[in-house]
Amino acid sequence: MCAQRIVELSERRTELTARRNELSVQVRASSPQLPSAAQLRVTCEQLRRALASGSPDVVKQLIDELVDRIDISSDKQAQPYFRVPDEKRPGPVGHRFVWAHITWR
Repeated sequence: MCAQRIVELSERRTELTARRNELSVQVRASSPQLPSAAQLRVTCEQLRRALASGSPDVVKQLIDELVDRIDISSDKQAQPYFRVPDEKRPGPVGHRFVWAHITWR
């Protein structure tokens, strides 16, 4: 009775794994849109002001908004990924970002 369901679920898992792998390849192949020099200047200035005179909560909030994720490799190398706010993009704040992959070594 359960054998047929197990076969169906195994097939579905195989399909989903293949789809996940396809999407991973597409994401890795797509190049991120780099922020403009003006966007970087504005963001740097906001960060400087926050670090110089902002409360720890303000600094934490700004860093939370700027850092997308940090990948740690097996050899313990950190690879940060940043989001730079883009005021020209419509939508809620969480969607107004230019994605930047910056190599940090």
